[in-house]
Amino acid sequence: MWDGKALSEALNRVLSGLIKADHAIRTVILTDRTGLTLGHVTKFDARPVDVDGLGAIGNAVFCASETQGKHTEIEGNLNLVVSEFDTGVIFTAGINQEAVLCVIAEPSVNIGVVRFTIKQNVKRLGRALREFHADEKEISTQAEDRLLKLLKELEEF
Repeated sequence: MWDGKALSEALNRVLSGLIKADHAIRTVILTDRTGLTLGHVTKFDARPVDVDGLGAIGNAVFCASETQGKHTEIEGNLNLVVSEFDTGVIFTAGINQEAVLCVIAEPSVNIGVVRFTIKQNVKRLGRALREFHADEKEISTQAEDRLLKLLKELEEF
C-alpha cells in the first residue's frame, strides 16, 4: 500500500539514479501532466534553476511536440524530445499518460547514455505511479463503500 511519503521516496530513488547516469546531468524534474512538480533532484554544483517553472515548461514542450506529431500524422507515442542549446541540453520524456520527465544537462553530456538511462527509468517511474494510483483508487473505493454504509445506517435510524 503506497502513501505519499512512500511514493516520494520511490520517485526520489529513481530520480537520484538518473542524475548519476552521466557527470554532465545537473537537474532531473518529474511533473504530472498539468505541469506540477512531483519530484526533483539537483547536483550541488548545478546552476540555480526554477524547478517548478522548468518542469511546467518542459511539460508544455512535450505536450506541444505530441500535438505536432498528431498534426503531421506521425503515429505512436512520443517518447523523447531533445533540445540542444549552446550551453546545455534538455531531455523531455513522457511517463505513461501521467507524467513528464525533464533532464537538464551540460553540453558535454553523453546523449546516448542519457537516452538509454531515461528509457530504463521511464518504466520504473511509470510502474511506481501506476501502483500508487491503483492503491489510491482502492482506498477511494473503500472510503466510498464505508460512507454509503454509514448513510444507510443513518437513514434507518
